[in-house]
Amino acid sequence: MNKSDQTQEQEDTGLTSESRFVKLAKNQSLPILISIFAVFISCISAFFSYQANQLAIAQYKQERLLILKGVFSGEDKFSMSVLPISDSAHFMKGQVVFPSKIYGEPVPIASDGQVLRMGAVMFDLEELFLESVKPESGFVKIADREVPIIITTYYASNGIGYTDTSLYMLGMQIVLGEEEYARPKVDLNSLSFIMRFDDQESIPNGLLDDLLSGKKYINLPSGVL
Repeated sequence: MNKSDQTQEQEDTGLTSESRFVKLAKNQSLPILISIFAVFISCISAFFSYQANQLAIAQYKQERLLILKGVFSGEDKFSMSVLPISDSAHFMKGQVVFPSKIYGEPVPIASDGQVLRMGAVMFDLEELFLESVKPESGFVKIADREVPIIITTYYASNGIGYTDTSLYMLGMQIVLGEEEYARPKVDLNSLSFIMRFDDQESIPNGLLDDLLSGKKYINLPSGVL
């Protein structure tokens, strides 16, 4: 065997070893790549599973959240009831807190949704209105007002009891005649949901009085479908 044949044989041997190394590397890297891909797919699956679970939890909560509507009927201007807007919620009892300038203690709500003590509340509301507006001969004064109130409700949904504490705006129209000793006529006409509180402790001190006096403002909630 001449020198050139030996050189060629060495080169062939080197190529064969290199090919075997490349082949071995490919064979070893394939399981690694498959494992990495599997981990990646698992992460994606876990992410979408988490998103679906969070959506289910949010939907579960939303189906049980309470929003009340106001019922103002009859000739009795003191009459006011609150009822859930959803048929899945059953009202049990509750209470209404007015600004302290209007009424200084919580007002109970009966199991049928009737707000009690409204006669006393409306009298104090009339007195508060007369502090800033006086009868004037030849003029009938009409004003639209909204009073902030906090309603705490005990209700049941799908066989489970819940407590809801929320801020509402109680709308009304006030008419004051021209007679010297005229009393304002207050007609309640709307109840607007504003926001929900986590619990009683999360309500800022003096919130209702600050909203009534104009020291604080809250915009009506809005959403886009």
